[in-house]
Amino acid sequence: MKSTAPLRGIAFGRMAKQVLMLVFEANVARFEEKRSKLYLNSSAGASPVVLRGREK
Repeated sequence: MKSTAPLRGIAFGRMAKQVLMLVFEANVARFEEKRSKLYLNSSAGASPVVLRGREK
């Protein structure tokens, strides 16, 4: 029992990390989509701010 517990913990940790990465990527994609829409709809005054944020 003791020998499998650490392995199980590592496997769970990897799984949790993958799930977190998937959620993070989905949120980033959604954010990028919103930002590109803002960029397309924005006035000339707002676009430099969006462009500056995109360069990061």
